[in-house]
Amino acid sequence: MTQVNRDNVLQVRNVIQQQVREMQDALQSATLGSHVRACGGDPISAEATPLFNSKIAKVLELHWAHLDELRDATEQLTATAERYGYTEEEIARSFAKFEASP
Repeated sequence: MTQVNRDNVLQVRNVIQQQVREMQDALQSATLGSHVRACGGDPISAEATPLFNSKIAKVLELHWAHLDELRDATEQLTATAERYGYTEEEIARSFAKFEASP
């Protein structure tokens, strides 16, 4: 387990912030195409469709909740960086450098 300290707080924050962006994009795409329609006019399709949609909604809800946890973590790491003496500008610049690196 990584310990957060003054030397790595911005790097840890940036990694999680990037994960937040990627996860949000993926969840938005997944949510748009998440509704299942009945495959046919048979009785099984009619019964199964709401069950599939319910399961999909629960899975998405779980992932959206995890995304919120990651957002909270980045806010806490930002506050920690500020307590270590980093300015808002330094924090913002560190993420811009992180995004630009290959």
